[in-house]
Amino acid sequence: MPPAATAAGPRRVLPDLETYPGAGVATTRKWLLVFNCTNIGLANCMQLQAPELEVESVDFGRFQKDFGGYKRRLADFDLILTAPHFVRNAKVDFASVGRVRTLPVPYFDAYHPDLCYLDGSAGEVVKGVMGDYHSKLITAAWKKGIPRRQVRGLFDPRRYEDFGYFERWEPAKQRLLAGFDDAGLDTGRYFRGWSLRRPFMHSVNHPAIDVVSDIARSVLDCEGVPTVPGALVPHDNLMNGPIFPVYDEIAEPLGVPGSYQFKLPTQYRCIGLQAFIDASYDLLESRSRKEVQPHKMHRASLERVLEAL
Repeated sequence: MPPAATAAGPRRVLPDLETYPGAGVATTRKWLLVFNCTNIGLANCMQLQAPELEVESVDFGRFQKDFGGYKRRLADFDLILTAPHFVRNAKVDFASVGRVRTLPVPYFDAYHPDLCYLDGSAGEVVKGVMGDYHSKLITAAWKKGIPRRQVRGLFDPRRYEDFGYFERWEPAKQRLLAGFDDAGLDTGRYFRGWSLRRPFMHSVNHPAIDVVSDIARSVLDCEGVPTVPGALVPHDNLMNGPIFPVYDEIAEPLGVPGSYQFKLPTQYRCIGLQAFIDASYDLLESRSRKEVQPHKMHRASLERVLEAL
């Protein structure tokens, strides 16, 4: 029902600012968030939930590239929030310039056990049609000399079982929650809700925005920052990046929708499995097999795929 009108026009109903801690007051806390590409969503969620906060965010690489612009300002922040491995980085030891809270980079591979990173001969990340993301199965097939025309038939649930793709849920869950527990953050209360709705990860390290919002609230709770009840959830900026599908056969036992549609980075366009295979082979065939190696975190799992083919 609209507000009652008077002779002077519609009556404006103003919110009671006393109801919302921090609303309508000047910013009293200034935080710096140095994180992976989740940094934008995290900062947006924190500011929506805690209006008294001003959160400046930047990703790891940009921070190091633009360090000169940050160096003089680091002591001005009430809190520096970053990943454990980045507290002491090539540019600065954050602990020496201000108060620091660590936050683990979310990593969960149960939806995307076939995803891997590849390194080139100089240690650089090999980029393909899906940005940093590649397929273990496609990479293993190429390394074994299997022609691309035969690769589509390898995407089979019987092989997925041999690769260990159906074994990832519990280990991935324990790793994810243990990382937050080690940082003193209670995210376990949210996990069941994340897993009931839909795949809560766009890839192994890109959580959906509602997950990011819950992580933000855990940080605010731990820091004793008053939050707005029922705060809005911002747009999911990671939807603009690559989105790796949850393969149909992997999705089914997890109770979520599956597909073989690979959403391309910076585009709202998907390609199918055969197109992904072809694009991957085009890239890999331009390099030597010795030159391209799995990133260290994926060496053991890729070796299992190689052995099972």
